[in-house]
Amino acid sequence: MMIIEKVEQDAQETKQISIQADSQTSKQNEYHIASFVAQVITTEMDQIKLAIEQVSGSEIHAVSPEGKIVFTIEGSHQAGIGRNIDQLKYNPGLLSLAPIYHQFIAEDSDSENFDSNTPDSETSDSACSD
Repeated sequence: MMIIEKVEQDAQETKQISIQADSQTSKQNEYHIASFVAQVITTEMDQIKLAIEQVSGSEIHAVSPEGKIVFTIEGSHQAGIGRNIDQLKYNPGLLSLAPIYHQFIAEDSDSENFDSNTPDSETSDSACSD
């Protein structure tokens, strides 16, 4: 009985942390991309590929006959990517799942695009001044 209560308490704490992370990242406009390598049981390859493809923002980039899958997940916050990976990692055909890379770009909420440091007028003025 004590173990079940501990697991439930840990699940509640994890959920609270996830909710806090969501509320903090939702204040900013962010773009996240994370890459992963999965080692799967070769007879379960199609099932794992389907599970990855069903994740919003995912893309499979490479598959080897030995059972390796390289894929990325894109999203607006890290917590969402983490939840998607948590769902994938419990698939019985998955032997291992390793994160390879994670990057995020914070977009200034006042700007309309990511590259707002060089306005069009500044570029055209410098070209015409010579």
